[in-house]
Amino acid sequence: ALSSLYGGLNVKHLPPPATLPIDRLRLLKILNSYAAALTKINRVDQAQQLYIYTLDLIDYIRLHHSRLSAKFHLVEEVMPIYEAAIQLVLSQQQTELAFQIAERSKATILLEQIAKQSAHQYLPDELLIQEQRQQQQIVFYERLLAESQRQEERANYQQQLFDLHREHDAFLEQLVREH
Repeated sequence: ALSSLYGGLNVKHLPPPATLPIDRLRLLKILNSYAAALTKINRVDQAQQLYIYTLDLIDYIRLHHSRLSAKFHLVEEVMPIYEAAIQLVLSQQQTELAFQIAERSKATILLEQIAKQSAHQYLPDELLIQEQRQQQQIVFYERLLAESQRQEERANYQQQLFDLHREHDAFLEQLVREH
């Protein structure tokens, strides 16, 4: 049944990323889930085509997205997609393609870091310190979550992380508006 649900995909008929009329960041998650499902039902060629399309969408977002705060979080959203695409093509012994995907992921990380550095040079020190503290808190709770064995602790840490990410996103949106 699952196999028939995913049987009709033809990536060649998908519109170019620039013409998509919907939230592209949300679409990334949908496409990643779809490609993962295709991989699970052993439709490797379709999954690979969909991952390549998704990587093209990532490149488009990276270059054209207007919200600076979204660009700051792009790496967090897309690294699992790059990793899954690399795993898939390596499982098919396509090392050259895996290398190309890895290079694209490095470019995404590098451009995000350049954008952050560029934005940070114009911010007052107290705002930079505030952002650094927020990031440190996020890393702290991520570590606690990873090390926690008890379910109730994990739920507490997940809620803390959710709240911290929301607070950090709001802070970045405020920076974009005011600076």
